[in-house]
Amino acid sequence: MRKNKTFYESVRCAVAGMIFGFRTEKNFRIYFGIATFFFIVNCLCRISLTEHILLIICVGMAFSAEMLNTAIEHLCDLYTTEEHPEIRRIKDLGAAAVLMAGNAFFIMEGIFVCRRLFF
Repeated sequence: MRKNKTFYESVRCAVAGMIFGFRTEKNFRIYFGIATFFFIVNCLCRISLTEHILLIICVGMAFSAEMLNTAIEHLCDLYTTEEHPEIRRIKDLGAAAVLMAGNAFFIMEGIFVCRRLFF
């Protein structure tokens, strides 16, 4: 496979990857729905611009982690479809990265919304 020659080709490939992830990964669609829901909640709670920016960073981390985890899973499945303890460990570590990024988002979201609603 050749390297992309232009920036436009790189962006086109990245967008194709995002579309593939959105179409094929149920968890990515779930995260997208959760992020959209909380964006609306945040607007209603009138969180600050700084808080919005921090949450965008967290959502970006979670989406990026999900895409990297998907890439890891596809690469592992290309290597072997048989059960292998090391492949299982690799996939579990990728899933753990997604979980940690998602937890950061939920903790931050909880702090911001609770602060607006209760303080």
